Amino acid sequence: MKKTCFVLSGNAYLCPYLFNFYVDNTPGEKYLVYWNRDGVEETLGSIKGIEYAKPCPDTGLLRRLYSYFAYMLFVNKQLLNSDFDHIVLLNTIAGYFAFPALLIKYRKRYVMDVRDYGGEFNPILGLMSRAIVSFAGIVVLSSRFYAAFLAPSEYSYVHNLQRPSFSDLDASSCVNSLNGNPSLPIVIAFIGSVGQYIEQHVKLINMFKNDSRFRLMFAGAGSEKLKDYCRNNHVENVQLLGRFAPEKMYSLYTGVNIIHNLYGNGDPFLDYAISNKMYIAAQLHMPILVCPNTAMETMASDYGIGFTLDLDNTNVNWPDLLFEYYTSLDSNSFIKGCEKLLTDAYDDNQNYSDRYTSFIS
Repeated sequence: MKKTCFVLSGNAYLCPYLFNFYVDNTPGEKYLVYWNRDGVEETLGSIKGIEYAKPCPDTGLLRRLYSYFAYMLFVNKQLLNSDFDHIVLLNTIAGYFAFPALLIKYRKRYVMDVRDYGGEFNPILGLMSRAIVSFAGIVVLSSRFYAAFLAPSEYSYVHNLQRPSFSDLDASSCVNSLNGNPSLPIVIAFIGSVGQYIEQHVKLINMFKNDSRFRLMFAGAGSEKLKDYCRNNHVENVQLLGRFAPEKMYSLYTGVNIIHNLYGNGDPFLDYAISNKMYIAAQLHMPILVCPNTAMETMASDYGIGFTLDLDNTNVNWPDLLFEYYTSLDSNSFIKGCEKLLTDAYDDNQNYSDRYTSFIS
């Protein structure tokens, strides 16, 4: 029976695609080398866990570097002392930790799954990344724009795309105003981890402050951080909702008109990534707000489903421009763009599934 080992740089519960895709598509015995940084009890199902349980210090550069080196030794000991048929690196950082074993023992027998920018513009990490990509059996990207900083390869592509359950969602509300005559106010929503992007949210609030044509909704952990700001600045067109259960996410989009995806730009972690909100926008037929000079802007433009809004350009009347854009949308053309994006994404996912199954069998 074949043996496959997955490698993570952190906790398994933070890697949903391990369970949503890889477990069901990997035959034989499955192992996972992971760093239990959060000290939680992981539920791994059919996977045999190989846990590194020492905590990662939050402060102190030398202490953190020592902990990284210790985990690197642990990972390579497991891989070199075992005879796995294949290795699946579940993020770029996992590839760095497993670097020696990959080149010594597992060339062309591992999958490199690139889900984020992994520091490739750093000279040392860039050299490691080029070697990892060059000797991989498969390199799969969650954003085709990551190819800009990776070594050439025959890439596959995978999209963080789930088929939603519409049981709690009035689907008609998704396109209730793509008719040139929307009911007011137009609702712009950020649904997710609100607290990580407070600066961007405040900029948007200032731009749309008390404009009766719009209501801004923020739902998710950290939304309470905006409460005092709105009260102190007499902002009356903002709705704040707290943390929600993941299975309730789609239902929160009922009554929403536009999706807020303004995370910022000028940072490689943001400039090359494709947000899950892009797929949600396409599924729900909702325009998405994107930042300039990002992969999100390019993708939204290619499919005709987004509006570029520069939070740092205060010389433009963005509420007027957005209102004009939204009320003049051609619903047929817009929906065709959404469906084309989803078709392309599902095709990419199926192609990768087929390639992975062939490789791992």
